Amino acid sequence: MWGVILAAVAVFLLATIRPGQPWDGDAELYIIDALSILHGGPYGAGGYVFNPDNPINPAAYPAGFPLLLLPLLMTFGLNYLAIKVALVLCFIGFLALLTRIARDRLDPVAVALLIAMLGFNPFVWHFKDVVFSEFPFLLLSYGALFLVDRIDRAGADGGTRWHGILGAAMMLAAACLVRAAGIAVIAAVAGLVLLRGRRLWRPGLAVLVLACVLILAVNHVFPADVGGYGATFDDWELSDLPSNLVDDALSYLQGFVGLLGGNHGGVPGGVVSAVWLVLAAIGMVQVARNRLSVFELFFGAYMALLVAYPMTEERMRYALPVLPLLLLYGLSGIAVAAASLDRWRGHGRAVAALFLLLTVALAFVYAPQFGRQPKGRNLSVEQSEARQLYDEVMCRVPADALIIATYPTVIALHTGRRATAAPEEAEAEDFWDFVADSGAGWLIRGRRPMEDDARPLMKVLRPRLQPVYRNALFVLYRIRPAVPDSAVPRLAAARLMAPDHPGASDPSPNNQR
Repeated sequence: MWGVILAAVAVFLLATIRPGQPWDGDAELYIIDALSILHGGPYGAGGYVFNPDNPINPAAYPAGFPLLLLPLLMTFGLNYLAIKVALVLCFIGFLALLTRIARDRLDPVAVALLIAMLGFNPFVWHFKDVVFSEFPFLLLSYGALFLVDRIDRAGADGGTRWHGILGAAMMLAAACLVRAAGIAVIAAVAGLVLLRGRRLWRPGLAVLVLACVLILAVNHVFPADVGGYGATFDDWELSDLPSNLVDDALSYLQGFVGLLGGNHGGVPGGVVSAVWLVLAAIGMVQVARNRLSVFELFFGAYMALLVAYPMTEERMRYALPVLPLLLLYGLSGIAVAAASLDRWRGHGRAVAALFLLLTVALAFVYAPQFGRQPKGRNLSVEQSEARQLYDEVMCRVPADALIIATYPTVIALHTGRRATAAPEEAEAEDFWDFVADSGAGWLIRGRRPMEDDARPLMKVLRPRLQPVYRNALFVLYRIRPAVPDSAVPRLAAARLMAPDHPGASDPSPNNQR
């Protein structure tokens, strides 16, 4: 049954991929990093200039995802559709792996329902239309967990083979290189080694050491900007730790409610999500009682990472890697609840009834969401206004100039010019100090509904901005040089005597008195 569901999910996702790429910026930096590898230049040297006062992206991502993109760029060029197809195939591969993991823990009907709940989740369906690294991360991280779990089950009785250890180490390293959040997988494996003790010491330690060697080797050749991730802790204070942890925990609880409800489930989705969280808690306790595995340790480590890391703007996206386990635990909780009904109704009938009720509830919540377009997804980096902007930038802006933009990675990739972000929540003085220090000479503003970091400052910035191009979505400005304070009186006098100034003398007869 699960094979039919898996095939249906694959056809559904592949057949409904939308063209274009929303304005996000992450994908473009991954592509910039991949192109730097392809062209043999310094890694990450593709035009994006990192601004530590607005660390929306690091200077260079870990090389895992750019290396995965490399064959696609070599074959298809910069083709967002080809990349999306490859990412959906990664997700289908992950679902196939998840069935193998779930078959040891759930009955066949529950396995099929697990695949359907994840594959037909509206959030996942919308998520596939943006180039992100989560789908490869799901495949690689769960692949590493699966192989480590097999090593754990084999024990230290000679059942563990070196090819299994090598495979687990390679998957673990690849997961960490695709997303820095892979550190949670390392923590889970290390925790399992400590938990099992001597029985898993040698193979577990071998996996961790080999993985770390591979990660260090790749980072040595393609150095990532690890410090960029730490920049989010610049305003972090120890005294705020308890309140921050509580706020982040509540924020991600809302994120899980959104994920389970498909992102826009409304009140019915919230009710279904709340019930599911209770079932998942019951199932998790039952699973941990039977046998605490590396999957439960990963769930705990990843949740701790989410709560501790001060970044909750995209909480559903960041919580996605543990959604499969949350669904698996919820299905286990249903089995536990059904077993308690065994005295007055047959266990099989109770499970079937609960599964049927769940299917109807999710269909009621999910179905209306497939016709909705998430906010901002109708604006693409490939639409005509964007292409017009790129052409104007390449025509008007010198090759060595620096542009300030809300999405600097997009501008850098599609124009070949250097681009950076303005300081976050800056005042006018801070903005002009940044211009002076960086040497930026151009500014790109987004007109509504495009996002624009400079919009709140435009009243005070406008005197030094010269518009040179505009269309329905964008304005390109040249930044005028600052006027020295000593020149202000001379300028005022010059303006006063200018022919078009109201107070200037006019030698024409009509002005004679």
